Amino acid sequence: MKLRDKLNHWYNLSLQYFKKGESQELHASVDSTTSILANGNATISNVQVDEVEVPSTIDDKEKIVKVIFSPLNFNLKTNKLKANTYRVQTDDLSVNRLDYTNLHFCKKQGIELEKSGNNPQKIFYGIALLFAKEIRQFAKILYQPVENNPAHAEIVTGHKTFAAGETASAEYIYITDELAAMARVYIDSDTETEIWLSENASEILRLKCP
Repeated sequence: MKLRDKLNHWYNLSLQYFKKGESQELHASVDSTTSILANGNATISNVQVDEVEVPSTIDDKEKIVKVIFSPLNFNLKTNKLKANTYRVQTDDLSVNRLDYTNLHFCKKQGIELEKSGNNPQKIFYGIALLFAKEIRQFAKILYQPVENNPAHAEIVTGHKTFAAGETASAEYIYITDELAAMARVYIDSDTETEIWLSENASEILRLKCP
C-alpha cells in the first residue's frame, strides 16, 4: 500500500472511530497537517487529540494501551513482550485509554519519549494492549488525567515495586509477568512520521473484549 493510500485509509478510520452511550460520548479528532511530496514522501505535523469528553469511570471493556520500545520492552529474538513493560519504580504505571484517544496520539507520545530519552535501547516499536477487565484480575486501573492527555490512566498493583536499590516483592513480579503474558502487541515501527501507518489499525479498532 502506497504512503498516500495509507494516510487516506487511516484518516478515514479515525473519522469513523467513535462511540456513543447514554452516559458517555467520544469526540476524538485528529488534527494533522500532511503534505504529500512529488517523490511520494510525506511531512506530517501537529498530530493531536482534542475535544475529548472522558468519563471518570473506566469500563471493563475499555482498551488500555502502553507504548512500547524495542529492544527495551520487546525481545526481537523470541518475539515476546518483556515484563518490564509493566514495571516502574513507583506503583503508578502510565497508560492510555484508547477508547478516548487514538493510535496517532499514542505513536506521537512514544516517538517524543524516544527522542527525549537518548537511549539506544528505547526505540518506538508500537503498543501493548489489555482490556481493563484483564488488568483488574491482578491490579487496579485508575483514571488520572494529565495536562494535554485527558485519556491518561495508571495501573496500580498495591505491591512493592523495583524502587532504586530495592528488590520488588514476589507479588509485583508475578503480576507484571502475567500482564505482559496477556498483552497483545501491535507494531508500527515506522518512526519517520507521527501517524500510525501500520495496517493492523483496523484490527485494533475492531477488537472486542473477550
